[in-house]
This record gives sequence, structure tokens and C-alpha cells, in this order.
Amino acid sequence: MRVLIRSLMIAVAAFTLTACASRYEQAQLPPEPESTELEKAEVRSSQNMKDLISLAESGNRQAMMSLAQFYDQRMKQKGGDALSLMWLRKAADSGLADAMYEIAKMHDFGDGIPEDNDQAIFWYHKAAELGHVSAMVNLGVIYDTGEGVKEDNAKARAFYLSAAQQKDSDAQYNLGLMYENGEGIEQDYKQAVSWYQLAANQGDLNAMVNLGRLYHLGEGVAQSEQQARYWFLRAAKAGEASAQFNLAGIYMSPEAQAPDFEQAARWYRQAAHGGIRPAMWQLANMYRVGYGVKKDSRKAFRWTHKAAYSGVIPAQYQLGLMFLQGEGTPVSFKLGMHWISVAARQGYPQAQAYVRAIMQEKHPVQIQM
Repeated sequence: MRVLIRSLMIAVAAFTLTACASRYEQAQLPPEPESTELEKAEVRSSQNMKDLISLAESGNRQAMMSLAQFYDQRMKQKGGDALSLMWLRKAADSGLADAMYEIAKMHDFGDGIPEDNDQAIFWYHKAAELGHVSAMVNLGVIYDTGEGVKEDNAKARAFYLSAAQQKDSDAQYNLGLMYENGEGIEQDYKQAVSWYQLAANQGDLNAMVNLGRLYHLGEGVAQSEQQARYWFLRAAKAGEASAQFNLAGIYMSPEAQAPDFEQAARWYRQAAHGGIRPAMWQLANMYRVGYGVKKDSRKAFRWTHKAAYSGVIPAQYQLGLMFLQGEGTPVSFKLGMHWISVAARQGYPQAQAYVRAIMQEKHPVQIQM
């Protein structure tokens, strides 16, 4: 399922969809002509491909869909793409929303056929009219981002809302983002919290992170470090690296009732392994000074090195100093000056001061981070 990708930012309320001119934006969508239980039972009882093909040719849409999936998954390397598309199109033309959605995705992402935004939107609309929730979400994303169409926040919200009211967590999360950012609608942190809450309750990790952040900031909800920690912890335990980083910050914060450096180091370590660059830098410093972990210059160097290579400017400066002083690594004047120069060129004041001191033939003094 397509999910709206944005930088993480940190109801149930009653909504009424505004009437839209286009038939695609109606709040009350007609139900999909569902495959009958007989169709499904016939597919389950089919003994072989001959039976399945016979069912499909007789108009059984579930059989058509099954054939499309078979040719796509089992015969892809033997020319099965064309047969898969043929049966998928037959199922779509026969009114099966799942087939319409799959065709839309193929056009959307250029999967096996040329990418075609117009065709993708056409088939998403057809599926959405029949109540296909994922199609609604994808249309919301398309109108939200202006991909292949003119950006239209009102239409995006309408499709998100239709899907969110059917308990789709992606749509609920995206609605939360729209309200938090005030995208095409009045900014409303309370509504953002409500939609994030619904999505988080269904296990959406991004929603948990944003909900935790809003509790931490007290935006749209009473400020609560306990609730912030609760939501960060849920997402962190599920492997969400940004939640691990935020949770570490709560444990590390001097504003916390009882700072826990060991817990902070634990979660910074996991976030660092998850690729969060600031976590690498925080962990490096903890090893350098021995906060929450045993002081270890080699581990400090290793994490400083990772952070520097990932683009953390203070880490680049510190890495240069570590090379110059042989802290956790053999001494290398060349590498030391290289990393200090890298940080200086990016405007880091301490690095620039160090370079100026070298140029003026003054003895540079390490500035502790």
C-alpha cells in the first residue's frame, strides 16, 4: 500500500464530507459488487488449472483474479506477465475492485507496464467508487502531493477521511499530518492528536512517534512526559529508530524526574544501529565521557567515525581531534586535519578557529564537545 512519506512530525471527531462537484468525491460510496460466496467456493473446490480457467471463462471473478496472481507469481519468467494482465483486466472489467486497484498500482509504479498517471488515477477512482479503502488512500496521497494531478488538499482530505472512517491507519495518520501541518485546512493540534491516536491504537509506528512528540510538547493535549514515554516506548520496542532516539532523549533529559543514563545509552545504541545519525553522535560522546556506559575510547572513536561519515558536522571536528591526539585510534596528522577542514568548510566555529590557529602557527587547543 502506498503510504505518504514525509519527515516525521511531531478523533474521534465527527466529520461531514463537503459535497464535491466530481462524482469521485462523494462521501457515501456505493458498495462493491462483492464476489458471491458461490464464486469463492467454486474457486476453493477447483481441482486443477483447467477447472480454474473454466470458471474464469464462465465469469467467476475470483477465478480471474486467482489466474492473474498465478501467472504473475509462478510464470513471470515464462511470459506470464501478459496473461496475468489479461485476467486482471477481465476481473476489473467485471467489477472486481481488487483487480481495479492492482491495475492502478501497475500503472502508478510502472510495474510490468509503462507508468501512466492518468490510467492509475482512473483505476484508483473506479476502485474507490466501489469502496476500496487502499485505493482511497492512494488517491489521497496523489492529490496531497500533486503527483500527476494538480495538488488539491480538499480532495486529499476527502479521500483520506473516507478511508479513515473505515479504520484505515494510513489514512488516519495522513489526516493527522494534515491537521498538524495545517495543509489546506486550519491547523488543529487536537484533531491531529485524535487521528494519530486512532492510527497508533492500530499499531502505526509513525503515529506513535508523532503522538509521543505532541504529548512531550503539550501540543493539542495536556503535556505529559509519562504519555510521551509510553508511546515512544511502544514504537521503540517495535524497532522504530526515531522512537528509540526520542525515548533516549527523555531518559537523558535533565528535566526528567530521574535521568537514567543507562537507559538513554541503551536506546541511543539501538537508534544508532537503526541509522539515526544524531544517535550515533550522542552514543559516541557517552562512550567518551562514560555516561551510562563504561568509558571506552575505541568505541567512542568508532561511533564518532560513523557519525562523521554520515554528515554530523560536530562529529567530523571531533574525529579530527581524535586522529590528532590518538584517542581510540593511531595518531594521523593528515586524517586529523582532513576532518577538521571538512567541518571548517561547513562553517563549524571550533573547526574554523582551529584551522586559523594552525595557519597563524599558534598551538591549537582542543575544544571539548
